[in-house]
Amino acid sequence: MAQGRADWGVAIWWVAQLHGLDFLPLRDEQYDFVIPAARWDRPAVSAFRRLLQSEATRTVLAGYGLEASPTASWGGQNLSSASASES
Repeated sequence: MAQGRADWGVAIWWVAQLHGLDFLPLRDEQYDFVIPAARWDRPAVSAFRRLLQSEATRTVLAGYGLEASPTASWGGQNLSSASASES
């Protein structure tokens, strides 16, 4: 579309905004972050989990129309405050 070779296309909201395009949502989408249990307590993963739990990050995500899940789970067990090694 940005190259003038199409009249419409399918994209996510923030990409349309980035390119100054109109956006008509087709449906809500859900994205999951999958982290192997063996990597759950790695420093980078722990920092990422803290980032997703911060109110500032949630505010930024909401600005993109996203909502961060308040919980993490492993095999149906809530892991938001526990490590995967405890499951």
